[in-house]
Amino acid sequence: MSSSSILGGAILLGCNSNKSLVETRGVDTTATELYVPPHTNRIKLSYEQTGNQVATAELMLPPKTCGPAPHFHDELDEIVRVLSGTLTLMVEDEVVRVPAGGWHFRPRKKVHSFWNETDEPVRFIEIYPNQNFDVFLRQIWALIDSYKGKGMSRDSPELWAAQRRLNEQWGITTFDERRLEIIEQYGLTG
Repeated sequence: MSSSSILGGAILLGCNSNKSLVETRGVDTTATELYVPPHTNRIKLSYEQTGNQVATAELMLPPKTCGPAPHFHDELDEIVRVLSGTLTLMVEDEVVRVPAGGWHFRPRKKVHSFWNETDEPVRFIEIYPNQNFDVFLRQIWALIDSYKGKGMSRDSPELWAAQRRLNEQWGITTFDERRLEIIEQYGLTG
């Protein structure tokens, strides 16, 4: 593995040059034991809770629903674990279907997206090593909710522009038009 390694069951992925990271040199990054009870919050573990090691989110996509626009991260690798249903993922030009129990790794600088093309909901856990991506998720979800509250479509040019500004701060490049192609090709909703 070029930019990552697995040591003693821990996954180490190099993302430390991202400008959005909290500086950890000279800071104790030892995580303490932490129990997260079942609840409806989407963020399961924050970067801060884990001693600046990892952030995780539990997500659900309804049947026939598209996820984010294809995009890539300058410095973030992503790992997904599908809990139930089947998640369809695209990395570059490859499309894979990951069933319940499966794992998938999306490396930085590779264009990727995901969606649910089945008739059943899909639940999955996203793992974001070495970056406070939980902060970004809270920001982007609030932004999307604010536009939905105004009656605007998830695919409105106004929302795309607002998302693009936030994405730039986090080293994310999006390809919004490709999301519409995925929706059409797979018969999805936004």
